[in-house]
Amino acid sequence: MNKAQVLCWVLAMAAAQCLAAEDAKKEIGPQELAKILEAPKASLVQVEYTLKPDKGDDPEVAGWSERCPNCGRYHGFNADEFIKKERPLSLPGVVISPDRVISPDPIVPWRFVKKLEIRCGEQTLSAEVIAYGLNQNAVILKTAAPLNAKPLAFAVDRKPPYFTVTYAVENGEWTACIRPFSAAVSYADKRGFFVTAPSSCLVVDESGAAVGMNF
Repeated sequence: MNKAQVLCWVLAMAAAQCLAAEDAKKEIGPQELAKILEAPKASLVQVEYTLKPDKGDDPEVAGWSERCPNCGRYHGFNADEFIKKERPLSLPGVVISPDRVISPDPIVPWRFVKKLEIRCGEQTLSAEVIAYGLNQNAVILKTAAPLNAKPLAFAVDRKPPYFTVTYAVENGEWTACIRPFSAAVSYADKRGFFVTAPSSCLVVDESGAAVGMNF
């Protein structure tokens, strides 16, 4: 190896080290993710459907399912378990105005719904559905009084990287979780490549500003 080749090799190594250092600076770790989560978690609430049987029929909840991140399809659950265990069907909600919440649509016939409530900390308010999503499995709920939560403002012009925020019961308690958006790509023989986001998630940028939702 002559002097020119050695010089080129040294410069290449130096450039590689600079790029690695730059990537390390851009890497977002747990502490940074926790900071991003601070803003959206102030707008998260719990939506509770207390179900009941009707005329001998058990409730049908077609929309209470989750998209599998591996196969891309939805997996459902038995809704009558909520009646047997005497607990409500609980779904995440995001406050978008003082008395408005957007939430997944459980697609349950109203004859099976005993009551609909929204929990926000120590506050519990009755609610009603006032609008349905056209292209997303979502509903907008109106509460009987203003919620003690920060309404979420959307900033659709924000640039990547994006992150998904989920809110669900994990290990017996409501838990907000944030992770990078589209961290995995799947391939199905008939449908080809696809990317899935968690069911019923909020999408935010690295400042915590909301840029969209997925249902």
